[in-house]
This record gives sequence, structure tokens and C-alpha cells, in this order.
Amino acid sequence: MPLQIPMSPLGDRKIIVTLGTNTLQLRTYFNSVSQYYCLDVLTELDEPIVLGITLKSPFNLFARQELTNTIGQLRMSANATPFGTLGQTAQLLWFAPGEFESLDFDEIGDVTTLPLTYDFDALFPPRRQPLT
Repeated sequence: MPLQIPMSPLGDRKIIVTLGTNTLQLRTYFNSVSQYYCLDVLTELDEPIVLGITLKSPFNLFARQELTNTIGQLRMSANATPFGTLGQTAQLLWFAPGEFESLDFDEIGDVTTLPLTYDFDALFPPRRQPLT
């Protein structure tokens, strides 16, 4: 079963969690322009893993396959909008590597479980030139 990560609806927050064998920093903040909560994931040494993820369901927030293979999947139980929903109606769930694919979807409850079928590396190739 997925692990529910304790979140606060109060906006800016940083927590340190151990997910499997990985100790990570999760920073949440509310983006008033997009009207969504966002998430930064960093190592325990402050090295960024992913930055500025919009907390939306039904997607695996770790879109890159190497993150899914090593850390697992982060998914939202519902969209984190409007302000005050994070940790209330919108829960952040962690699935160990390989756990999500082996679950019976009825076991997960209200979590939307559609798989992510986009190849983000192909859609958004890395820039070779710095922005000017």
C-alpha cells in the first residue's frame, strides 16, 4: 500500500522524509499565479532532483523513468487547488519502485491511477545552449 506523506495546507514548508532507502527534502509552496501548490525534491545535501512540480493528479510526479526506478512514484490523491487543500483533500502518496504497477487499482481508493504515457525527454529535449 502507498505511504501517505504528511503535508500542511499552510503554504511554504520543508520536510525531510525517508522513502525506501532515500532520504529526501520535500519543499512545498503555493504559486499564486497558477493557483496550485508546487513541490521541490532535493537530496539531503540540498542537491535538486526535481524543482517546481505542480501537485496535480493523476500523474506520477517523477516523470523521468530513472527516478521512478530508484525512488518510486509520487502521486496526488487529488489536485492541490485551491489554497488550503494540501494535506486535507489533496494527499501526497509515495509508491515504492514497482509497487504501483503491481497494485490492484481497487486497493488504492480515490487515487486516480492513469499511467503516464508521454516521453518527456522526447517532448522537451535538454537545452544545449544557455538561455540568454
